[in-house]
Amino acid sequence: LYKPTEGLDGGHPYYRHFRHRKRNWELRLQGKFKKAPRGRLFVGAVLRDFNYDQPVASSSILAMNTAITLVKYQYRIYFSWGARCQEALREDAELGHAVSDLTVFDQIIITPNGRPIPHVASDLDDPSEEYGLSLMRRDVGLAEYSKMIQEIEGTLNTEDTYTFR
Repeated sequence: LYKPTEGLDGGHPYYRHFRHRKRNWELRLQGKFKKAPRGRLFVGAVLRDFNYDQPVASSSILAMNTAITLVKYQYRIYFSWGARCQEALREDAELGHAVSDLTVFDQIIITPNGRPIPHVASDLDDPSEEYGLSLMRRDVGLAEYSKMIQEIEGTLNTEDTYTFR
């Protein structure tokens, strides 16, 4: 979902969602697992189309270190710039990436098979109970949310639909 750059009016499809938020976009994922995950589940992003031909600027390193320091005590985040310069030319060179556990999502909705599935672009702030279990970090705090996530990780299956927001 995205917030328009030219003002937010009632005609925009995500007006209700973004009208009181500072953020400009939100990533949502929805689907079923093809194979039930075992153990801890992590989510991340890889920077494939990135300029690895030059070293990382010292100002970029300072900015990233500051940002990671601010959030690492709340979230389990791993970040790497990836291989640079000559090292980046190797066939197995590491790409830049960031990875975290499921607590990085604000909300997880677990919809049992046979129940209605929420539309991924709909207002999910107060989802109907007909969609199944909704875990919302803001409602319980990070410590309790982390415990809840660890409990559900052992129950992830191929039948339910999962909505991550």
